[in-house]
Order: sequence, then C-alpha cells, then structure tokens
Amino acid sequence: MPKNNNNAQKGLKMAKKKIETNTAPVINKIVVSNFTMSSLELSKWKSAILSARNVLNPRRRDLYELYLNVMLDAHLTSVSDKRRRGVTNKRVTWIADNGDPIPDSIQKGILDTPWFYDLRCYAMEAIMWGHSLIELQPGEDYPVGAAELLNRINVQPEYGRLLYNYYNYSQYLEYRTDPAYKNFMIEVGKKDSFGLLMQAAFWVIIKRGGVGDWAQLAEIFGMPFRVAYYNPHDNENRTLTEQGMEAMGAAGYAILPDGARIEFPNQISSGNITVHKDLVNICDEQLSKLVLGQTMTTAEGGSYAQGYIHKSVEEEINQEDIIMMEYLLNWDVKKKLAAIGYPEVMNGHFKIDVNVQLDLKTLVDIIMKLSTKIPIEKKYLYETFGIPMPDPSTPEEDLVSPQATPEVVPGADSPLPGKEAEAEPAIEKKKINVNRIA
Repeated sequence: MPKNNNNAQKGLKMAKKKIETNTAPVINKIVVSNFTMSSLELSKWKSAILSARNVLNPRRRDLYELYLNVMLDAHLTSVSDKRRRGVTNKRVTWIADNGDPIPDSIQKGILDTPWFYDLRCYAMEAIMWGHSLIELQPGEDYPVGAAELLNRINVQPEYGRLLYNYYNYSQYLEYRTDPAYKNFMIEVGKKDSFGLLMQAAFWVIIKRGGVGDWAQLAEIFGMPFRVAYYNPHDNENRTLTEQGMEAMGAAGYAILPDGARIEFPNQISSGNITVHKDLVNICDEQLSKLVLGQTMTTAEGGSYAQGYIHKSVEEEINQEDIIMMEYLLNWDVKKKLAAIGYPEVMNGHFKIDVNVQLDLKTLVDIIMKLSTKIPIEKKYLYETFGIPMPDPSTPEEDLVSPQATPEVVPGADSPLPGKEAEAEPAIEKKKINVNRIA
C-alpha cells in the first residue's frame, strides 16, 4: 500500500479512538436563566455599559440583555449576517507540510462536518458581541461531534470563569486552566472587549424611538379627520350625529355645535414625514458604516465608481476577518484538536479559500488565453466546469467534437477577407473547446 494511504488510514484510526475521560460536556452542567426583554432607553444603555466595565465587580448580564433586544433590528441583523458570511461562506482546507493528501480523519472528521461550520459562525459572532466561549463535544465516530456556544451571561472573560449558575458566584469552572476541560474550550475575543453591538445599540435605540414617533404620526394623521356640526338646540340631533360618526370607522372626528370652529395649527405636511424618514435612514447608514465600513452595498443610490470604492472597503474588512479566523484555527484550535484526538492536524495548517468566484464566460476566456502560454491539465478543466470525463469505451460518433474556429489575422477582430464571419459560439461550445486543450 502506498505511504500516503498508510498515513491516511493511521490518521483515521487515531481519530476514531475514544478519549478516556470522566467528564461530561460542561454545557449540561450550567443553569441558564431567561433573558429579560425591556424597553430600550439610552439611560439603560449607559448603565449597562458602566456595569460591564466595573473594574472591581464587572457584570455583563444587563449589557447582553440589551444586545439581544438590539439584535431584533432587521437592518442590524442583515449587516451583521453579511459580514459573517464573508468568512463562513468560504471553504476551509488543510494543507500538509510535506505535501501529502488530506487524511480522512481531517477531511471527514473536521472540514466536512457541521460542527466545524458552527465553530466558525460562533467565532465570527465575537466581533459583534465581544466574546464567544465555544465547547467542543465528543462524537461517535470522531473525537468531536458538536460545537456549542456557552451562554454568554454565565461567562466571565475578565477572570476566565464559567459560572454554573449566574446567581451563584462561588461555583464556577476556570475554563482556561481546568485540565479536564481546557482543551475542549475555544475562546474567541479579548477579555475586555464588548463588541460592535455596544456602539450599534445607541443607533438602534434612536432609530426605534424615531420609528415609534413616525408610527404615532401615521396613526393620528394617516386617516382624514372628520368634523360634524349639529343644531345646538336639538339634543336628539347631536345624539344621532355621534352615533353616525362612531359607525363610520376609527378615524378621528369632532362633533361641534353649528357655528363653532376647530383648527389644527400643526397639521401634518411632507416636511413632518421627511424628518422621521431621514432619522431612520441616518441610523441605518451609521449601522452599515459601523459593521461593514460603508453603506452602498446595502442601500440604493450612487454611481458605479462610488459603489466600487464602497465594495473595496467591505472586502478589506472581510480580508481582515479571514486573517483573524486563520490565526484562530492555526494557533488555538489546531493545538486543542491535536490534544483531544486529532494529532495529525499538527502536520499542516488550515487555509481559507479566498479565490475570486468568476462567471463561466470570464473563466473560459481566461483559460483560453492561458492555454497559449502554459499547459493546462484536462482533468482540471473537467472538474472546473463540472463535465464528466468521456468513457474510453464510448464510440466516437457519440462524442461532441470541437468546432473548427475561423482563421483570424493577428491583432484583428474579424476573419480574413473573403471568409464569412461566423457567429460567436455559445458558452456551451466554448466549454467543449476548452476540454480539448492538451
């Protein structure tokens, strides 16, 4: 058997070997209390920050409850998910230092597992929340079968403690040093970080108040106000008028004696509507700038040049997040995976695929031009375009042959004089031509 296959089989057996431990997942030992959903006010935001930043007795519960409420905002959820997907939507591979293939224990036991995706999602959440403590849980076929986020209100990053019960500060797990659990704990974020949600909360509170005022304005003035007059000397007429106005719906109305006047000096106008709308838009723009560094990839407007610049800013932020994720995987996660049953992972490093995804037509054009400079393997072309390789036993008449291309004068855009110009071949034909490149 080849050496590479021996290494792969050996790695697979080591990965499936159970870790002898008497400890159960710590997530089953902690008591999780309910979050309190209260109204958002700037005074609560300020007091929650002061409580979390207390030097002698830091408490993050109020701040995290505020964060949970803030994340109900649709725009904030959208931009935070957009930034997370800039990393989690990219494939992760493992590259051996000696160039060997990826062992099954790493490919099937780590890279192709849901828990590895969950691990990266929870790690990216630390950008918004400030901190994430993730527990790796044992699996059936491999040492790790799940990755669970531990409840943030039970975690004290300042001291490296995990409280079994938030209301009992005398019983806790020192997750950074406990020999039974430290290799199963993945910590993301600095101990004194509170994440981008601390700034985002301010704008969400302002926005929610503005939307509430806007809704009240629409409720009061959204339907036309009605005024009815009655004969002041006829009480029966007034009673009938009131009954009629009540039966006409929920719009506001007034019943006045004949000859009386009613005025609305602050009647609604287009200017009133613009004030509320502009306030909401400003808040959304600030949230986009905070999370994505720009606004034009989430809102309409602007020229192509401006959109390109804004997109470049977002890509710079995504690149920074990718570097952070690679550091996490190669400096912290890799060592702990090796300690709990994946020793072969230390013989290489994790790498996130950052290749630009091109449309098929652009990719075909690039390959056609490269084929004149460098040899390209046919197998790569078949795999790139998802075309199955022909069976050697297939008769030649059942194969689609490449079409002959017209002779072109170097530097010219049209065929030689005297030859009829042919229509540009379809993209499917281009694919077939590429497959014939030797």
